[in-house]
Amino acid sequence: MTSPVEDALLARLPAEIRVPLEFENWFQDTLQLAIESATLRVHGAVIDLVGKIESQGREQEGLERDRYDVFVPPGGLLKAPARVREKLLDDLAAAELLPLTLDELAGRVLALGDLGRFRILGSLPRDVRRCLEAMFEGDPGKMLGRFPLRGEIKDFVRDPRLREPLRGHRAVQLTVVANPDATLHVSVEIQLMTALQHAWDRRNHCFYEWLRAGGAAAREASLDLRIDDHAVAEALHVADAMADRNFEAFLGLERGIREKRP
Repeated sequence: MTSPVEDALLARLPAEIRVPLEFENWFQDTLQLAIESATLRVHGAVIDLVGKIESQGREQEGLERDRYDVFVPPGGLLKAPARVREKLLDDLAAAELLPLTLDELAGRVLALGDLGRFRILGSLPRDVRRCLEAMFEGDPGKMLGRFPLRGEIKDFVRDPRLREPLRGHRAVQLTVVANPDATLHVSVEIQLMTALQHAWDRRNHCFYEWLRAGGAAAREASLDLRIDDHAVAEALHVADAMADRNFEAFLGLERGIREKRP
C-alpha cells in the first residue's frame, strides 16, 4: 500500500511502468545494456591506468608492494534497478514535472549520475594522490583525456565543507561521462580512497543504507552512532597519514643503505 505522496510521484511515471517489476523489466530491456557497455569502457580504462602507474611505482621506488586495487560492489558495476527506481522517485519529488513519456523517462534516469560505480583503493594516501593526478594529466576537465568530468571533484578528505557533516569514510568522489559521443549520456561514479577507509566503509555499509532510507528520523536517533563513526574515520585518516610518513622515511633509509653498498 502506497502513501498519497508516493501515489502523486508514481503518477508522473508512464502508466506502463508504475509497478516496480514493470519498471525493472523496462530498465533492463531499454537501458541496461547501454549503461553496462559504457561503464565497462570506463572501468577497463581505469584498470589499464592502475596497471601503468603500478609499474611506474615499482620502477621509481625499486620495491614490490601492494599499491592498488579496483573494487566493484557485490551487486556489480551497475546500480540495481530497484535502487535506480528509488533515486528516480527522489529526483521527481524535487522537481515540478508533468507526467513523463517513456523517452523522457529514459533521459531522466540517465541524468541520475551514478548508474555505474566502482572504487579505486590505494594502500597509502600517496597512492591515491598519484592515481588522481594520473587520471587528469594533460586535461583537468577529462579523465584520461577521454571521459568528460561531470560536475566538481568532491574531496571528502581535504575539503572543509565536506568534512564538517558527520560522514563516515574519507574519499575523493567524481563522476565522468562514459560515452560523450552518444545522444544519451551515461555517467559513472568513481571513488578513490585508502584501503583502511574502504574497510571501515564496508563494515558500516548497512548503517549508511539504514540512514539513507530512514531520513531525518534515523539521523536524529543515531546521533551518537554517527559521532562515533565520524571519529573512527578521522582516526583512520591519522593512521593513513602516519603510514605515509613512515613509508617516506623507510624509502629514504632503504635508498641510503642501498647507495652505500659496494
